[in-house]
This record gives sequence, structure tokens and C-alpha cells, in this order.
Amino acid sequence: MRINLDDVIIDVEMVYKPLNRGVYFKYLGDNRFRLNSGYLYSENEIINLFQKNKNRIIKIMNRIDSSKVNLNTIHYLGKELKLEVSISNENRVFIIDDILYVKCKDLKLRDRLIKDFYTKMVEEYTLSVFDDIFSKFLDLKIKRPALKFKYTKTFYGKCFRKDNLIEISGICMKMDKRYIDTVIYHELCHFKYLGHQANFYRYFESKLPGAKRLQHEFRMLRYKDLV
Repeated sequence: MRINLDDVIIDVEMVYKPLNRGVYFKYLGDNRFRLNSGYLYSENEIINLFQKNKNRIIKIMNRIDSSKVNLNTIHYLGKELKLEVSISNENRVFIIDDILYVKCKDLKLRDRLIKDFYTKMVEEYTLSVFDDIFSKFLDLKIKRPALKFKYTKTFYGKCFRKDNLIEISGICMKMDKRYIDTVIYHELCHFKYLGHQANFYRYFESKLPGAKRLQHEFRMLRYKDLV
């Protein structure tokens, strides 16, 4: 069966094993899961189970075996860059000629420095385009939302309607700019529709033609980067 989980279509195979005492999710890759259980779930119960464990499921999908992580390259704005890490008397990350340089006083700081760099860059990019995108949402009749940025793999963007706030993840900086724009449009649409019902997607498409296709494209990206 297929389940729409935060706009990602996943395939689920139910395996009934009477002797099992628990419920086990096994990720098979390519958005495919096997659900092993001693209880024979109905289709609606399986959907509810996956929705209830949504954050866990997303983490499983985003988890990459350390042996498969590429330590030599990293993605930035949809492009694969060479990754150069070195010990230095300063902590700094910068890009020159398709190479992302990480200079750090201690290698233990490497991942944090990269994440902070991506978060800073996605903030700069978002601020450069946000007002123009927001100008297309005058029908919302709301004040310009505040913006917050952090690095996380559990989401690309979040809308906090009560706080008039949008949060964008630094991980978006791995993607092409058109996908970052799509995340911004998506979160602004949540000020009109909280859930992902049909009305939400009609509104989304009216603001950004091809939005659902674009969203599906970037959600299917699976970079084997260091962070």
C-alpha cells in the first residue's frame, strides 16, 4: 500500500508474524518500508501508525550508514563540490572554485562548522528573496512573518501560525535555489491552510505553478554528504 507522509509517497508492505510481540519498521530504501507485527493491522490502522510515528519514520529515511557517507564531496545549491578539511589556527568555512574549504582548530568542530555555514548561507539567501515572495501573499492580510534558521535533517521548513514565524533549515542550502523558494512558498501557504488538504495544494499551485512537482523532486533527493 502507499501512504502520503508529509508529501512523500512511501510504499508499505505488511508482514504478519503471529509470534512477534512488538511492531518493527524496516526501511528497504527508495521510500519502501516493511512493517513486521504480531497484530494484523488494517489499512487505516497502518496509515495512522505511520502518521503517529512520522518523525521517527523521517529520521529512518534520512539516516545514512556511515560507511556510505562521502567524505570527499558535499552538495551546495544543487552542485557537488569537493570537500577540503584541514587543521588551522582559525575556524572558517568558505567556497572557492567549486571547493568547500573547512579550516578548524579541532576536527571535532568540523561538522558543526559546516552546519553553521549552511545555516548562515540559507539565511542570507532567504532574506534576499523573501520579501518578493511574500508580496505574492497579500491576500493573507498578515504582517510579514519573522524568520528563524537552524540546521536539522528532520524538516526543510516549518510554519508557526500563532507566532507569525517561519523556520527554515540550513540543510536546504544543499538544494537548487528553486527548491529553497518552494519551501518558502510552502510555509507561507500554511498561513492559509494548516494541513495538506486539497485546498492547500490548489492554493500552493496558484502561488507557484508546478509547486507540487517541485516539492516532490527535492524530497526525493538523497545526498550522501558528511552532514
